[in-house]
Amino acid sequence: MARMPYIDPDRAHWLARDMMLRRPGRNLHRMLAHAPRVGDAFTRLADALRHEGELDPVLRELVMLRVGMRLKSDYEVRAHTLIARRVGVPDDKIAALGGDIEAGPYTETERQVLRFTDDLIDNVRASDTTFNPVAASLTQGAVVELVITIGTYLTACRILETFDIDLQ
Repeated sequence: MARMPYIDPDRAHWLARDMMLRRPGRNLHRMLAHAPRVGDAFTRLADALRHEGELDPVLRELVMLRVGMRLKSDYEVRAHTLIARRVGVPDDKIAALGGDIEAGPYTETERQVLRFTDDLIDNVRASDTTFNPVAASLTQGAVVELVITIGTYLTACRILETFDIDLQ
């Protein structure tokens, strides 16, 4: 049960109502509606990362799932497992994200991105050891999106877990 009540779309600020209409029935957005301007901006950022970015969708979903698993966010993992499957991530790669990425069935680029993800989670600033291979494998725009994706989903997990948001 959530730690604060979800906002009823019929009683919400117009901006929150618009956000909830774009994402109907999602408890995360009903909670973000408490802060309509910031919640809407956060949702638009997540939408841009998922639908308008140049980062490969498979890499993006592997990263989102790794963040969710490392932060023990069941909601995030369950929601993005479905999305990962839709963009073509095989189940063996999804399952291996919970363990040692070096032992998983990943391509070298996927491993580089996952090492980089772990480095940002653990150390805030990526080391040259993880940054340089990613910078050599991806476009500069994709590297920027990768950092923003990791940061955004670290925040998403913290929101989901802090407010005990129920998976619908």
